[in-house]
Amino acid sequence: MGRYRLLGIGLALVIGCTGQSDVSDTEGAKDIIKKAIKAQGGEDKLTQFRAGRWKGHGTLILKGQRLPLTLESVYQLPDKYKTTMQFEVQGNKIGVIQVLEGDKGWMSGQGRTLALEGDLLKAFKEEFYSVNVEMLVPLLREKGYTLSKLEEIKVDGKPAVGVKVAAKDHKDIELYFDKDSVLPVRTVRSTLDAETMQEATAEVIYSGIKEFDGLKWPTKMVVNQDGKKLMEVEITEFKKLDKIQPSEFARPK
Repeated sequence: MGRYRLLGIGLALVIGCTGQSDVSDTEGAKDIIKKAIKAQGGEDKLTQFRAGRWKGHGTLILKGQRLPLTLESVYQLPDKYKTTMQFEVQGNKIGVIQVLEGDKGWMSGQGRTLALEGDLLKAFKEEFYSVNVEMLVPLLREKGYTLSKLEEIKVDGKPAVGVKVAAKDHKDIELYFDKDSVLPVRTVRSTLDAETMQEATAEVIYSGIKEFDGLKWPTKMVVNQDGKKLMEVEITEFKKLDKIQPSEFARPK
């Protein structure tokens, strides 16, 4: 479910880390994930959305300005993503495309196409590693994840239970779910600030759960970075895809 500042606006729409103390309770954490998978429609439904396309609109808050924003993302988990974004600055429309395909990535904007390399590529890969984590099913089916139960907190005034996800060569991710419905309400992890290229803390607050082909998924997201609101997005369309053609991710010649 995004970031972008011409070379970094895509990195600015990210999700972050709180440093919340975790309670070492692996079985309790797995139990929460199992319940969350069931609440969202079950393993079969989540697995059907391993490839998909979503569209949305919202507002990007950049240097005190509120910029109208449209987004479209197509993905094939675990490592193929394309995000197209348009936003307006003083009436001028600016388009940015970002693509990750395996260990390679590129970005285009304002008539330029550049390869994503170094810390920028690493941060972009980390961004979409979190997308894979948020599909939940890999956490139980695949090796390499360490799950621990987090202390209960409140999100928008309601109790939420949490799970910390750790994996080698990746930053920790905190997933929070409404205590009653066990549907997602918050994701937290560390990220790269696109302007300073320094580590930052960011979070996404989820709401507006709707059903898409049997899958219950948040349609509203508020993205905060270092405690400041960065972006608001509403998903208007979310479709599962059987397969995505390689040309979708091809870099322009």
